[in-house]
Amino acid sequence: MSDSEIVVSGVCSREGEDCYVGDGGTCAEGKDHPTECDCFKVELEENTKSSELKQYGIWWSGNNLGIQDLSRIQARGESRLIGVFGSHDTGKTTLLLIAYLNNIRRGLELTYKFAGSKSLVAWENLSSYLRLDTTKSTFPPHTSRQSDRVPGLLHLSLRDSESNLIDLLLTDAPGEWFTTWSLNSKDPNAGGAPWMATNSDMFIITADCNKLAGENRGKARKELLMLLERLAPFTTDKPTFLIWTKSDELEEKPIPEPIKSAIVAKLSRNIPHARQYEVTIKNPDSVTNLLNDLLLDYESSRQPMIVSEPLVNNSSFMCYRGSYA
Repeated sequence: MSDSEIVVSGVCSREGEDCYVGDGGTCAEGKDHPTECDCFKVELEENTKSSELKQYGIWWSGNNLGIQDLSRIQARGESRLIGVFGSHDTGKTTLLLIAYLNNIRRGLELTYKFAGSKSLVAWENLSSYLRLDTTKSTFPPHTSRQSDRVPGLLHLSLRDSESNLIDLLLTDAPGEWFTTWSLNSKDPNAGGAPWMATNSDMFIITADCNKLAGENRGKARKELLMLLERLAPFTTDKPTFLIWTKSDELEEKPIPEPIKSAIVAKLSRNIPHARQYEVTIKNPDSVTNLLNDLLLDYESSRQPMIVSEPLVNNSSFMCYRGSYA
């Protein structure tokens, strides 16, 4: 059975700013149909016959979320933004993917249980590189350096032991941002690094064991030390983890003791509350455990809000606090 449908196409004056109705998204003004919005200019209107069900716009596409999507996520409860910092090719994206894949594989066994995602398409596109395939399994491609001032955000919904919903937003940003930002915090090529540092509720800093033990270990050490120093003012009273990635390679090629000692000493001076973890793709639980501990640290670091009632002296009625006060 075919239904007649009016198809309308046009241009929104806010397209590309905070409205994505042209890409199948919803109207930023909340209108059920674009023609009801004053920002939308109709260019073509025609009747068509189609047997397909009517498709409604959605505010998320399944790809990486942007800053306009934050308010939608935060509207249903408190979210946590986890900033993942590290130089180029230190395993940031791989770290995120292991956390995602292990959560959907062992979700019911973990402390924080997988409860969905608004960026499933992005997760699946990236994780396709890591899934077992003897012909093409590999690490995900390098995160491209874009001109955006905000990084791509990967979303995970988890539930704690009391079934409370927790929305996690994890940043997936190119390492070049952080190297540039470490050298000059005002450099426009630092992209979204300043935004991440300012807005993150928790921090993950990646230290590549392979690089720190390789031929270019001096450069890798310098980049990490500069990042720790630049990031230190933003991490005060916020859970911060230094992650030694690719730690499975330490057995064959350990990090020279002077280099590791310098990094640990710098971390102790600049971010004394930071914790250290070793993770490896051979043990996915090592990544999931650090994410669980990061959330537990965040919960324990939160200060309860103290609400004090004002004392009104000029009215006996307003001073009443109940029979048990």
